[in-house]
Amino acid sequence: MLSHTKDARGEWIGKPSPGFGYLFRTWLRQSWDEMGPLIAGSFLWCALGAIGFGAARLYMGVVSEVPRVVENPVISILVPSFIWLWTLSLGWCVLNGYVERILTFQHPTWRFLITSTARFLFPSLWVALYLGIGLGAVGFNLVVYQDMFRGAPALRVGAVTLTLWIGVFLLMIQVHLVPFLVHQDKPFLVALKRAAMVAVWKPFRTLSILALGVLLLPLMAFPPMCFLTPGVFAVLSNLSLLILLEEWRDPYEKTPEAIRAGA
Repeated sequence: MLSHTKDARGEWIGKPSPGFGYLFRTWLRQSWDEMGPLIAGSFLWCALGAIGFGAARLYMGVVSEVPRVVENPVISILVPSFIWLWTLSLGWCVLNGYVERILTFQHPTWRFLITSTARFLFPSLWVALYLGIGLGAVGFNLVVYQDMFRGAPALRVGAVTLTLWIGVFLLMIQVHLVPFLVHQDKPFLVALKRAAMVAVWKPFRTLSILALGVLLLPLMAFPPMCFLTPGVFAVLSNLSLLILLEEWRDPYEKTPEAIRAGA
């Protein structure tokens, strides 16, 4: 998988530096070889999402008995939506952690999917806050700009275009955010900063991964594929990060002592 070698100057021997084509081929092969584990991980993601959806519905049923609460959109809509988003983020972190162990040859058992749920409970909360606040602000601005610039079509188009681009960039960061969290086990803000830097340094690869994820998204509507698609996309995003870290000699893993020593 990551078998390319370099000479003493750090240049690739026999083959060029791995690009998107190499990533794409390796992704297809790895997804096929690990079909069973990916189905198990994707099933857990779907199960946690279903639990979160059920909890959100239960919450809405309870608060619907209180008229003042129902009239408050923050409590009646945003809270249950965040509960569901948090469980989805938790499942996504667990699935990515499982895939990361597979790709780094740590041979995790299926028990890892259950035992790691507690480990990613709080990191997934930050991921859910990032997605909820970021994409929520983008959606809110898109609605507000329709009325704010009603008499200025050019300004409205410009504002909407800028807002949409911000939304795309937030999703580009998300492509690398969870893989950084599970691979390096760093605080959320550190992982967020590094994910943003990778999204800026490798925009074509990041956009390509995001586009493939969007193309795979309709498959989630079919019950057999919903138990495989999340794991396949997790392989793609984690594999991309591992290849980049190897290509760049994993600069984020170096300690200050190793940098001073020129290692």
